[in-house]
Amino acid sequence: MKNKTRIEEYAKNSLKKGHSSREVRQSLISAGWEEKDVNEVLILISVSKAKEKLSYIQPPANTAGSAKLEAYIIDMLSRGVSSQKIRDRVLSVGWKEQDFMESYHKITGK
Repeated sequence: MKNKTRIEEYAKNSLKKGHSSREVRQSLISAGWEEKDVNEVLILISVSKAKEKLSYIQPPANTAGSAKLEAYIIDMLSRGVSSQKIRDRVLSVGWKEQDFMESYHKITGK
């Protein structure tokens, strides 16, 4: 566990400095860290970042939340994420299929 903590600290700092996950992975493995441990830590960091992004699209307590959903959809589309993956993500945090479809159609016209 101690080693994974050191790997995690290094990885987070390197990613904050703008290094890619691939660069961080190669650097850690070249330094002698176990590939399995490096991969595990990088996956956990990636999942943590994804959860942070998803937190701002939590279903609204009122109807004003559709703007947040639309902002999320626009952001993800601009990053090249497929509509299916976006749909799966918003449904996984509690949005209704109808909310997603309405917002998606409003944005894309599809």
